[in-house]
Amino acid sequence: MRPEYGARWSHTGGRIETALSYFDGFNHLPVLEVRPLGTPSVVELRRSFSRLRTYGADTAIPTGWLTLKVEAAYFTSPVDAFDSYWLYVGEIERQTGEWVITLGYAGDVATGSRTLVMFDPERGVARSIIGRASYTVDPRRTVTIEGAGRQSGDGEYVKGEFSQATGQHWRITLTGVFLGGDPDDFLGQYKRNSHVSTALRFSF
Repeated sequence: MRPEYGARWSHTGGRIETALSYFDGFNHLPVLEVRPLGTPSVVELRRSFSRLRTYGADTAIPTGWLTLKVEAAYFTSPVDAFDSYWLYVGEIERQTGEWVITLGYAGDVATGSRTLVMFDPERGVARSIIGRASYTVDPRRTVTIEGAGRQSGDGEYVKGEFSQATGQHWRITLTGVFLGGDPDDFLGQYKRNSHVSTALRFSF
């Protein structure tokens, strides 16, 4: 084992908000290595958490009509245990009255490829058009809808939520999630997980 460390610098001004970040530690997502054991029908599956370095930057530029947002991060392994790649998100946000509407695109660019197997949900939802809209009905009630659609049209995700506070301590939240698309797509493979849920929260 070795220590983990990171740093973040941010600046907030009247015309621009920006930040830089750095992290050197371990990936919280495991790398899976498949090794044969004597015969082709018997294999060993080994899980490890590899070293990870990330370099990130984000910027928000407010204007009179909307806010432009850009975030990017570079992920790499000092020991070449997984792919090196960029993840980035570009968004425009508009606030009007009680509405907050965001529309953007999430993408990735691979700069190095490895042969080991790794499950990475952050890369899985990349190359998608993303959006979110929230409406404050009153101080106690909010409505939110968000979603992502693969640029290829192979997968889609939509989540709707209604939340209402009752009294001083209780809040009830109704949530509906829809997943669809091609079974070979990262989003589409979970289409049978579409569901509706209710949550009741008590705050002291």
